[in-house]
Amino acid sequence: MIVDQIDTGKVIAGALVFVAERRARFAKALAIPFVVYCSLDFAYLLNPGAVGEALVAFLELLAQTVLAISTHRLLLLGDDSIPDWGLTSWGKRELYFVMHLFLVMLCLVPAALLAFIPAVGPILALVAAGWILARDESQQSCRHQAEHHEKEMYDEVEFPLTPTC
Repeated sequence: MIVDQIDTGKVIAGALVFVAERRARFAKALAIPFVVYCSLDFAYLLNPGAVGEALVAFLELLAQTVLAISTHRLLLLGDDSIPDWGLTSWGKRELYFVMHLFLVMLCLVPAALLAFIPAVGPILALVAAGWILARDESQQSCRHQAEHHEKEMYDEVEFPLTPTC
């Protein structure tokens, strides 16, 4: 398969125009998680202690998850993909996102440790982190392509609901 050259400027401009045209929808869907996230950021000013900071960080992660999933669903699946005021429940999709994020962060710990090597450490850490993140993206892309191919395969086959004897 020959991959055509993608004009990055056109892709970025198209994405910005797409969001600008739907800014009212995005603002309404992302308002609540954005306010929650900003409010949690102010909680650090109260000096909550180590346990409080961990709790605030976890709640911020949940708010970021809702922001990320809502944004991507609106961009990729359209206006009807989430309720008017954004995601209002926590499901498997959100849990999978958070678990995946923790796994990627865990995989990046060895790369971060490379940064302590004198002189070349920061460069090695960046290369290792880039490699880990690229592998993660390529695996997700392959999984998505396999699922899409499987769906196409089943769409071509018709299964009758009643037996034809």
